[in-house]
Formats: sequence, structure tokens, C-alpha cells
Amino acid sequence: MPEPDLLPELERLWHTLATTHDRATFVEHLRSLKRLKQDLAAAEVDGRVAEWLSRIDHVVFRRTRRGTHSIQSSRPTALAWLALLCLPWPLLAGLLVGLTLTLTGHAQGWALGVTALVALYVARLGHELGHLLAGLPVFYLRGLYTSPNFVELRLETGVRAASVRPGHFIRLYLGGSVANLVLGLIGLAVAVDHVWGGIFVLSFVAANLALGLGNLLPLRRLSTDGYNAYRVWRAGHPAGPREQRKEAQP
Repeated sequence: MPEPDLLPELERLWHTLATTHDRATFVEHLRSLKRLKQDLAAAEVDGRVAEWLSRIDHVVFRRTRRGTHSIQSSRPTALAWLALLCLPWPLLAGLLVGLTLTLTGHAQGWALGVTALVALYVARLGHELGHLLAGLPVFYLRGLYTSPNFVELRLETGVRAASVRPGHFIRLYLGGSVANLVLGLIGLAVAVDHVWGGIFVLSFVAANLALGLGNLLPLRRLSTDGYNAYRVWRAGHPAGPREQRKEAQP
């Protein structure tokens, strides 16, 4: 199908996924979306097609996560919201660390909790900013959406370029993990003599390595960055006869 003809189809798909209340219909169109993405993953696509695919991903996230918070605004405001939405789970982790250590008799437990909070927060914010930097100049930040419990945070990207190649998507997906690994290496290179500085650096390195390496794992069920990058790469490298036989098995 020629690419210009995809735009009306994508608009219909977006509308159906956004409005249907029939589970079977939703799943059927979700499978159609998956097949369409597989067909497009190995080719250069029109920028408008990539834009519609981004909107459809947003709808799928909203419908499958039982609600979502969406923020669409100008770039400075979106960046401010990004900094804020990276805070909830590092804040919870920092509070739990501080409370646990205080209850077990460590007088400086809250200081350690704050250290964990800052390390986790910088690691998560660095991950999301890494996606943004890796996407430039092809993609830009159009908005954000997150699950109701703020555990999952997704960037909604717009497309500046007239066309988008598979390599652009791979770079966008892997940018967050690369940023975390770079921050982790910087942390390892920093020599800190005093105790609190050493604890902070250790927490900072651990948080960045956990986020960076964890997101590189190709886990399909969790739809990690590593899996999404592998999916795009795999589409451009057809499976051999042995792999095809495996895929054909039920």
C-alpha cells in the first residue's frame, strides 16, 4: 500500500482503538496495528505516518492501563512537567529507605533516604532526557503521559522530519539507556573522600546502571526500550529458515 494511503487508515485505526468498548474488536485492531508496525519497521516512513503511530501508541497506553494522565503543552512547560513526573517513585523509595533505617536504630537514616532520593531522581530524569537528546532533530517533545500510579512515564513525541528511518527509532529507544550508562561511568570516575559523598556516588552509580541495563533487556511483556529497538532492528534483518520455522510454530 502506498504510504499516502496509510493516513486515512491510521486515522480510522486511531478512532476505533480510542472509542470501541468491545474487547474482541479492540484486540483485533491491536493485532492489525502490530502487523502494520512490522511492515513499516524496516522501511523509511513518511513523517505524518510516524506522527499518527505516536498518537495511536498513546491511545493504546491509555486504554490498556485503565486510565492515564496526559499533558500536552509548549516545550518549556512540558520539560517542567517532565522534571516533576520523574519524582514520585524516587520520592517513595527515599522515604522508605529513610524510615527503615531510622526504625532500625540508624540515627542518620533520613540523610541516607535523601541521598537515595536524589540519586534515583537524577537517574530517572537523565533517562528521559537521554531519549529527547537522542531523538533530535527528527523528534521533539509534544507531551507526556503516565499511568495513574505514576510508575510508568512515556514521552509523546512529534515528528519534525519529512521522513523517518528505522535507525532514528532505534536511536530514540536506546537514548535513555545510553544516558544512564554515561552518567554511571561519570559517577565511577568521580573520586569522593568523605563518607556521605561516597554513599551518594555509590547510590548514583547503582541507580543509573540498574535503569540503563534493565531497560536494555529485550523483555516483550514489559515493552522495554531494548525490546522496541530490537523489534525495529529485527524487521530489517529477516529471519533465516530455522528462525522462520520456530516463529511458525504455535
